[in-house]
Amino acid sequence: MPQLSPLIVSTEHPQAVLSGLAPGAQVRFEVVPLRDKTQRREHSAQADANGELAVTLGTDPGGDTLIELLGVDGAEKTPLHAFVTSPELAGRLPLRCDLHVHTTWSDGKNTVEEMVQRAQALGLDVIAITDHNQHGGSLEAIDYAAKAGLPLLIFRGEEISSSSWHLLAIGASERIGVGEGRNTPEGIYPTLERVHALGGHGFLAHPYWKTSGTHHLVSAHYEQLLESGELDGIELFGDVDWSDNLRSLARYLALDPSRRPPILANSDTHAVGHTFGQLYTLVWARERSCEAVLEAITEKFAVACMFTPSGELLPAGPFELVDLAFFLHTNRVP
Repeated sequence: MPQLSPLIVSTEHPQAVLSGLAPGAQVRFEVVPLRDKTQRREHSAQADANGELAVTLGTDPGGDTLIELLGVDGAEKTPLHAFVTSPELAGRLPLRCDLHVHTTWSDGKNTVEEMVQRAQALGLDVIAITDHNQHGGSLEAIDYAAKAGLPLLIFRGEEISSSSWHLLAIGASERIGVGEGRNTPEGIYPTLERVHALGGHGFLAHPYWKTSGTHHLVSAHYEQLLESGELDGIELFGDVDWSDNLRSLARYLALDPSRRPPILANSDTHAVGHTFGQLYTLVWARERSCEAVLEAITEKFAVACMFTPSGELLPAGPFELVDLAFFLHTNRVP
């Protein structure tokens, strides 16, 4: 069966290799940039002694490119795909991240061990255990994964939960909690300072939870937070009503691009069978490490992904990243 690799190709070296061919096979194929099908080109070439053939792809317009085998010594047509993009993006590693997970350390229904095992089974690469005003669950998760030899990256985490706001503290070195006098809309600012002082990043959780009537920020407070520049990002999609996630997206897109903070999508799951795997952040990191994940989010090499009620993937973020997210999902990568 013919195969193509790599699937993500740099415009600097726009070549992929067809393998699985018969040695010396004569191959006819088309290269079709799906962003501009008028640029389709037909080629004819011979596989080498290893049954491989180098295919040169167009760099303009890039994106999803169809390589359709029209004839391989009489075989049927075979469609294959590669994605042509910048060297910067092509050289990064796509990682599926969920930085908002609850356990029995707060109001979750499953233990740390069960949630870590479920994350591994779902194919997630990175998680953070973020129990309400608790830090210990995340430390337990890190310890368990290390002892079990799991490849999951796990952050220290906590969902700092006041009556006016919820803040995900990711990577902070110790428990923070709400703190005296901070259970007000303005209390989030000294809390963010504390998160940063402890080496963490602060992401506003479910900023548009309108239908709950409980943890929805007043619009003026949300605007003030955005203007302050102190947030490290927002949870664009989360475990709220479908309509609220759409409101969150609409509100975000209405912001001037220069004011848009980095974005996450998180499951906010409270059980193994809850929303786990239905919302995640696809991050393109320079390497597989917690530090690189946070750096990529800050640099906006991330898209917020959720599945619609009908089961379709909905990614939000910069166009090139969204296009690549669809490509990876369609081609079962990662």
